[in-house]
Amino acid sequence: FRKELVMFGPREVLLTSEEPVVKQFLNGRMDGPIGMSEEKDSATIAAERAMFEAGHHAGGVEEVVGIPPQMQPAPGLPIRQGAIRRKDRVMQIMHKLPAAAQEGIIESLSPEEQQHYGVRPRSAQHPAEQTVQTTPVPQRHRGELPSDEVARIPGASRAEGSHRLHNPGSGGA
Repeated sequence: FRKELVMFGPREVLLTSEEPVVKQFLNGRMDGPIGMSEEKDSATIAAERAMFEAGHHAGGVEEVVGIPPQMQPAPGLPIRQGAIRRKDRVMQIMHKLPAAAQEGIIESLSPEEQQHYGVRPRSAQHPAEQTVQTTPVPQRHRGELPSDEVARIPGASRAEGSHRLHNPGSGGA
């Protein structure tokens, strides 16, 4: 929008966004911040505004609410493994997503999936759990990354790689 990336992330973040540009785009509406008003004269803009305010359809589809399910293969075909891997990745980063996206993701899961991932919708939680919604904070100190986020050189141990980086003249590449 206006040469800037408005939002980036999993579809669940976009679908639960309250950002006006994202909502207009996803719903395919003519009315909103994305427009061609510089191409129209004031009379055309006023007529469109009156039409929208009177409740006439402003283009697009019905309002997208929540997270619609992904398309599934035709009955009889195997489950798409890529869809399972994507869901696993989203669940791994879920604690980093906005609360609305987290709630939408949990509500979109089947009861079996909720049990598999160890999550419950807010409505199914006890009142005490609902008030204490915390997001895990990464434990990063002195610029160190968690070991699972550090790239490794094949055949080199972490200590060797660290030694080479701190002592460039020690014969390392």
